[in-house]
Amino acid sequence: MIRVCIGMAVLLACAPTFAQSEPYPWYPPPPPGTPYPWYPPPPPGTQYPWYPPPPKPSSPSTAQPQSSAAATSTPPSPAVPSPSRASWSLQLESAQGVATGKFQNTLLAGHVDYSFASRVGLGGYLAIANLKGKDRRVNALMPCALVTYENPPGPGHSISFPLQFSTGYLTRNGPVARLAAGLAWAVGRRTDIVFDVATMAWVTRDEMLLSVNAAIELRFRRH
Repeated sequence: MIRVCIGMAVLLACAPTFAQSEPYPWYPPPPPGTPYPWYPPPPPGTQYPWYPPPPKPSSPSTAQPQSSAAATSTPPSPAVPSPSRASWSLQLESAQGVATGKFQNTLLAGHVDYSFASRVGLGGYLAIANLKGKDRRVNALMPCALVTYENPPGPGHSISFPLQFSTGYLTRNGPVARLAAGLAWAVGRRTDIVFDVATMAWVTRDEMLLSVNAAIELRFRRH
């Protein structure tokens, strides 16, 4: 009983101290006449919550595939070199007469070509022809115009298959025409060896002769 009385006396002695302390809440009260709540209301039509939500943290599982996808992206393909636009060639050709008569002609020729498209080129052809004459062999010039169709070899390849058609005039004889198919082998960066098989028509003063030709050519390409 004595302890209870002592406790009540202590409480009564401390009561004035609590009454003089700062009242709850412990921040400045709002100005007089401010309606509740004491902060500006949200704009009309604003849905709860009235503040933008915090950004969502990116999860490790989502970021990992993106980084792996960037790491495993396909490297850019190497640039394919553009085909040569111009070339010049030296050619040695043998013509064997067939069907209309037996003869053997030899041609030493040179020609220059320029590609106006990726596979088609035009050129000029000039040959010195060693021909079978009536009594002895004779030489004659043979200028021609040349059209070439060739698909350039792709990267890592060195073989292509040119097709050629030429027509011109054999001096002191008459018109000529030649159709050839070949195999071009790139032996250097700008050098090819070309093997041709051709059929050729020779129009002379009295008749038209046919021949089957075989040729070897050294071609130099200019980039």
